[in-house]
Parts: sequence; C-alpha cells; structure tokens
Amino acid sequence: MLVRLRLWGGQVTTFVDDVVKTFETYSVDVLGVSETGTHSPDNNLTRRAIKRRLGEKGLNRIWGEPLPYKRSLGVMLIYRKGLNVTRLDVEGSSSGRVLAAELVTWDRGLRREVKTMVMVLYGETGMSTTPNPPGRVNEFNLTVGRIVEDALVEYSGRVMCLGDYNSLADVDMDGMGLVGGVVVANSLVSTMLGLGLVDWFRDLNPDVQAVSYSSPQGAFLSLIHISEPTRRYAIS
Repeated sequence: MLVRLRLWGGQVTTFVDDVVKTFETYSVDVLGVSETGTHSPDNNLTRRAIKRRLGEKGLNRIWGEPLPYKRSLGVMLIYRKGLNVTRLDVEGSSSGRVLAAELVTWDRGLRREVKTMVMVLYGETGMSTTPNPPGRVNEFNLTVGRIVEDALVEYSGRVMCLGDYNSLADVDMDGMGLVGGVVVANSLVSTMLGLGLVDWFRDLNPDVQAVSYSSPQGAFLSLIHISEPTRRYAIS
C-alpha cells in the first residue's frame, strides 16, 4: 500500500500515529510514503525520533534520502519487523524520489521462498499539465523505466511499484476534468503502464471518474499496486 503522508515541521508523533493507524486499518505488511520532509536544518534528530517511534510499534523503515540534503527525507518504505527486506542500490536513489528493496516471502502455493522487488516512487511535478516536460524529467522517467524493465526479468514479474506519479493516464477519468490536464506519452505513469504494469485503482474501478487521492490544489493520485507472476500492478 502507498500513502501520501506529509512530515513537515517536526510533527513526528502525528506522522507515526497516521502510519500505525494505516497498518492496523488495512492489515498491510509494507507501506510506501511518497513525501516526507522537515523544516529543521539538521534532519538527524527527526530521523532518530521516527526510527524510535516506529520501532516501538513493531515497524522498520528505509529512506530514499536525497543527496545533498534539501530539507527532505525522501520517499520511505515502512514494513513490519520480521519481514525479510533488503535495500537495493539502484540508479536514481540519491534523488530522494526512488527507493528499491527486495522482499522475500514464503509462497504457500509454490511451497518455496519468492523474491519481489518493491519500489517507492515520487514523480516530478508538472507532468499532468505540461505536454513537453523538461529533459531532466524525461531522463528521470526513462531511468525508472529501465530499472523496472530489468527487474521484471530478474524477479519473474514480481515487481511492486508504489508511487505518486504526478501524471495522468486518462484526463477525464484520472484527472476528473483537470483544467489543462494532458496525457504525456513519456510521463512516469505512461512509462509504467507501457511496461505492462496495471493501475490497481483503475483496474478495479474502470468506469469510475475518481482517484484514490486528490487535493484542493488540483493534484490527483491513483495508486498502482503490484505484480504477481501473471498479473502486474503499478500505482500512479
């Protein structure tokens, strides 16, 4: 599952409470957080506080922290203690917008351990209203696409992409009539769908003009969940 929880101004208690409530409400094992940050010039105190509070609740975390530090802790993957999760070093990790990890679980049907690559992504803003994104944005999307394409082969289709893609697959359905909304061929969500991943929300609600997240500023988010060997999900 992916959530869009903001951590600004050092509100660690509220952030952790929201995370714990999400785990308890939806009985999930892994959780992607697309946007975290702090107003503090030194994030070490905030990081230690989050680590301690999550640990008290039986949770571990991995950050995709940007380098150099820019008041952002980057995307985050939170998971229950006891799960076998290992961070992967992939291209773009230092951007704070890409995090990849390997999750090892027991498949009861196959009666063996299986490995899944889990990614948390935070797409560049502006791709829902800009027909021609800047070169750096296109390069970011291509980089993520290469990572996922290689992972689909290495992990036999077991790839989970949790993310705030900041782009639209359908202006009317996903954008809910967003003024000036556009579908960009090489946007992040288009790249993911082009690789065969499926928008979980749209797959279950093909005729609903809605998204799983919206804001008063006109931002829209539909979650792409993930893959099994015969079914791939992506979250936009």
